[in-house]
Amino acid sequence: MSMPGALSFNTRQKRVTAIKLEPYLAAQTLPLHRAGIDLKQSRLLFVPYLAMTPLFERIPYDILLNITFLSASDAVCRAPTELLNLRLTCKTLHRYLDVRTSAHLYARLFRCHFDLAPLLSNSPVTSVNDATLANEYVLRQQFLARSRTSAWTPRTLASDMLVALRMLLESCGLNDQQLASANFSRELLELARVHIRPSDDSLGEGYDSRGLKWIIIWLLCLSLSKSDIANLAPAVRDNMCKLLFFYMSTSIKNVGPSSVTSFFDLRYKAPPSWGGIITSASGGQGRDDQQHHRDHAEEPVESTLYARQEIPVESELNPAFAAVNVFLALRESSPLVIPPHLPEDRAAATLRRVSGPTKEDFRVFQNYQTPLFADRRLRDVRSRETSGVAREASQVAAGRGGPPCRMHRDLCWSHHPEFSTMYQITDSSHPRVGRFSGLWQGSYMFKKHYTNTCFPTLNQTHTADETGAEYYTNRNPLQVAFTEYHCLSPNVPLPSPQDSSEMAALPTRPWDFDHPAQRHRYERLDSAETSPGTSVEQEPTPPSTYAVSQFSGPVAEQSSSSKSDGGHDAGGACSTAEVLDTILFGETTADHDSAWKGFRYVGRIREDRMVILKREPKNPSEAYLGTWVFEGRLRYGGVVVGFWHALNSTEGTGVKGIFSLTKVDTSERTEPHVAGH
Repeated sequence: MSMPGALSFNTRQKRVTAIKLEPYLAAQTLPLHRAGIDLKQSRLLFVPYLAMTPLFERIPYDILLNITFLSASDAVCRAPTELLNLRLTCKTLHRYLDVRTSAHLYARLFRCHFDLAPLLSNSPVTSVNDATLANEYVLRQQFLARSRTSAWTPRTLASDMLVALRMLLESCGLNDQQLASANFSRELLELARVHIRPSDDSLGEGYDSRGLKWIIIWLLCLSLSKSDIANLAPAVRDNMCKLLFFYMSTSIKNVGPSSVTSFFDLRYKAPPSWGGIITSASGGQGRDDQQHHRDHAEEPVESTLYARQEIPVESELNPAFAAVNVFLALRESSPLVIPPHLPEDRAAATLRRVSGPTKEDFRVFQNYQTPLFADRRLRDVRSRETSGVAREASQVAAGRGGPPCRMHRDLCWSHHPEFSTMYQITDSSHPRVGRFSGLWQGSYMFKKHYTNTCFPTLNQTHTADETGAEYYTNRNPLQVAFTEYHCLSPNVPLPSPQDSSEMAALPTRPWDFDHPAQRHRYERLDSAETSPGTSVEQEPTPPSTYAVSQFSGPVAEQSSSSKSDGGHDAGGACSTAEVLDTILFGETTADHDSAWKGFRYVGRIREDRMVILKREPKNPSEAYLGTWVFEGRLRYGGVVVGFWHALNSTEGTGVKGIFSLTKVDTSERTEPHVAGH
């Protein structure tokens, strides 16, 4: 416990440094005009800059590095101009503080100003040492300076966007603050407006414009928030939707390895020496008023790798799902038009003996929002801060403990399947039990040139523009309450579906499941996240001898052999057996049935984390609504975004569109009542 009046770690360090510098400060004869420092006020504190004098060159090297670090360590969320000014003091200091001479200094500053995420430190392909962190520090400060001043150039734009992507993926909170201080979200919107046009070739020959477009779309998905979208003018939102439309297709093919840019390769991006790492306040290149700056201008760059091997970034970054995520968020920012003739609520509709949605149903549907990465991250950060998990970045800079993300890895959101493979971190484990159980809500949209009179038109847009985003209209509600059934080892799971056509044979209710003879057995495990309000949890004749619901064959045969054969029970299934496969069964709630019709769902989770769902009407008399297949990717741990189509449709024909489903937080709602329960 600290004593009253005790000095902080930084203050003690600064005073020790000041005491050591007393002989040198006493010898100073020139006022420190350049830094605006009052020498009398600086003796017991810390002197960030020193006048040019030969006496300063005799300061011991370790003290000099300590001065530099303490001077620049406070430059969080701004350009470390103190570091640049120290380098410009004299030739000796310029040589001592070169990034190659003092790589460990820049590595310390990297750990102070940026996050060192577990995704980076645990990757088998990254080489986290002083040299690589120093070069990455150079690139990030250059990128942030260009973002603050809109000083983008075709020569550095692709490299800058890769730096931004790395910062987002490796963020534990501090990287986000750096990007926000540089107004990157605003700059990114302007860059997207210019560069993601399909015909854009503004980078010129020799630049991979296609890969740049894909990276910008992913950056939009990862960095934009709902508040950023709300601040956009309606015309800007519409134009952005039109641009995103061209990338919302499952037919987009990945770029070949021969034409991609390595995600981690810094050999051709790091600047010669370090003269231009920190830009001046105006955003231009570092000052070049000394000859030794020009002497270093043509020096070759050392072959320093952020990774030990070439990794093609674009091959892992198909933009289709990211484009759908941003597109839906943009569309949902516009309020729905509620027909004035509808009854106010369900009670009024019952009195008038009318069916279909009410005004209240529309208002509830308006709250179905597709979350963005930045919003979910901010919510999680705030919840952890209130619980005392987050730590001050200054504590890390002072050397007390490791980086926050090393101590609290739950603060890192870089474990997405889309990006873990880029760091060669493979997670072959199945999604945890309970990941999908519960109520999910969202929306889907039709392609414009396909109409379906069976569904209410909620947000129809009439326009003569037949290109771009206006193809996707008619936003409709989507809802399902899922229950999970798991295949546990040593049982044999069903073959993983390779395409949506293989979903046709699966029934939408677990007790109608075809019982194969190849040891296929699926069980419903007891889980805190299992939704107790869904009727699919109740079989017509549930086996009373089991603690878990199951379907794998005749009930009588299983009941007689389960205990003797070491069958799974509720207490041992999760702890001793591995989840090999999961089948999802679900249906809509009673309120949704009354307003928007009722449906049942069955789903599979492929090995690549793709979620495939089949939807059929509950009521046989509504079979004309057809059977639809939804194919999406799980993102942020609680959002599925993707594409849907009619089961028998072919490429280019049939009813199809896009959708999103978001898991409802059980702490923010009451359990819905489901028909049949």
